[in-house]
Amino acid sequence: MSEDSVFTLVMGGRPVRVFLLDGDAPRICSAFRACLPLDSFAVHAKFAGEELIVMTPFYEEPENEVPSVSPGDIGYYPARQTLCLFYGEIAPFASVSLFARVHPDDLDAARQAGQTILSGGPAPVRIERGEGPKARPRRGSGSALESVVRQALADIWSSEPGDVSALRSFERPPMGNMPCVLYANFDLFWIVENLLVFRDLAADGKLSPVQLARITSAMIRRTRSRLAHWGFPEACDLLGRVSDDLDQSPRPTRRGLIAVIDSLVLYTNRLQSWVDAAVPWGDMDRALQRSPARAEEPRLGR
Repeated sequence: MSEDSVFTLVMGGRPVRVFLLDGDAPRICSAFRACLPLDSFAVHAKFAGEELIVMTPFYEEPENEVPSVSPGDIGYYPARQTLCLFYGEIAPFASVSLFARVHPDDLDAARQAGQTILSGGPAPVRIERGEGPKARPRRGSGSALESVVRQALADIWSSEPGDVSALRSFERPPMGNMPCVLYANFDLFWIVENLLVFRDLAADGKLSPVQLARITSAMIRRTRSRLAHWGFPEACDLLGRVSDDLDQSPRPTRRGLIAVIDSLVLYTNRLQSWVDAAVPWGDMDRALQRSPARAEEPRLGR
């Protein structure tokens, strides 16, 4: 194991040493190196077991995909651009790209951090390199629209966006704030799922770039109207700018469309991660009392 393959993940003051699997996932390891040092936050998985999730600011295709993992394995989930640290009993929701592992001596520290975040909620994370040479960041050379979206991502990466802060007190009758937060969370989740469908369509070449730009724009505009129900003026302005640009572009290219979609996926996922972190999932689950099942109503004619 070279020094350049080691990095440290610090959660709640607990350092956890991790080493990269360069031979198994060279593309993801390279992209990961290029984004360090990284400040983010960790949340706990909700239904996949003992897993910590940290969003990373890059999109990579799947690599070294595995259907099952062991405690200490670290995967990358392209659909959400997340580092997934599995520290105990786990049933992955989908295949992940295995690209790193926790140092065996630090697995207990990872378990403690996981249990702390499970009970206490999201926690800040700092990821730092070991002693190896510093990787060169990727230089942006995309379109003006891609640059605008990536700047918007940078603006919301390290601190809670104003849209999300306002959402904390946003209310609609008759039930107030919580339904607004939950619907906003899932609206943002589904725009990413739809964007990934259009990314696949762009990659397989079955639609022309003009067709793809138009249907992607229509989906973004529809989602923008949904998101506006819960406020989000800054995000809605950005989505409107993207959809207008896609509609007005006379000669879009397949490569350019994929680059814009990738940047918007990262932005929207980061925005959704802030909303998701504001939801007290554990408290809600403990407080949930389901309505009793309805008695079967008598049928006419009996």
